[in-house]
Amino acid sequence: MNFHLKLYSKLPATAISCYNQSIMQEIYWPEYIEMPVKLKLADLHIHTTGSDGKLTPREAVDRAIDGGLAAIAITDHDTIEPALEAMAYAGNRLTVIPGVERTDSLLRHHLALFPDGFTDNPASLKKWERLAWMVQDTHELGGKVYASHPHSMATPSLGRRAIFFLIKHSNPLVYIDGFEVFNGAVADNPFGRSNEKTLDFYRRYRPYLGAAIGGTDSHRKKLGRVVTIFPANMSIKEALESGTTGVAFSGETDTPPLCELIPQTLSSWYHAFKLHRS
Repeated sequence: MNFHLKLYSKLPATAISCYNQSIMQEIYWPEYIEMPVKLKLADLHIHTTGSDGKLTPREAVDRAIDGGLAAIAITDHDTIEPALEAMAYAGNRLTVIPGVERTDSLLRHHLALFPDGFTDNPASLKKWERLAWMVQDTHELGGKVYASHPHSMATPSLGRRAIFFLIKHSNPLVYIDGFEVFNGAVADNPFGRSNEKTLDFYRRYRPYLGAAIGGTDSHRKKLGRVVTIFPANMSIKEALESGTTGVAFSGETDTPPLCELIPQTLSSWYHAFKLHRS
């Protein structure tokens, strides 16, 4: 990988004492916040068999615990049920954030984390109205909205126009809470190389984009390759709400063979198109 998150070549040993991977190769930590001595790690973008992933919700929990992660978010496509199953199974062994990767009528994805429920998309709303409604709906349900793999051409995503639409919107419930500045699936996919562009965009417009997050976007079986890092004396929710988060990438890739990658990419677009037609 030629991509560099800069600032730190690796986490200090004390920061990763709770994690079984000895080195995270690339680190981004906001320049305006002093980096804590001790950090925890969370993978905030995981798919399961509840949509198009290969791990069951319970298997995702077990792998996260075995890997020493402090928290995960289950973010299956347009359903919250797998996340609720993982939460019930994990109990107090692991923080599981309820999440959904939602799809609007222009086929764009974004993450809804911490929502108290999930409302089906209204078929009567089209194009930009549905995107604004979905963001408002997530906030009304107590959730937070995060732009997932923004700018990616290989996966349905919020592009520059949609991002500015949200941050300039007049509705006080339509805004972005955070930005996925590094996505593992984008790093793996030779058809989409937008992580560096995304980080540059985030640094430029950070006051409008909320907390920096990272996630493996796991559709296969490896978790924790890309993580959100946060102070050990905070919960993941507190860190996200205060913007005290960074991103780490292990350098490990999980690129599927082309016989899997191409169908996976097409499936992602087909799912979005099918929802758009509903």
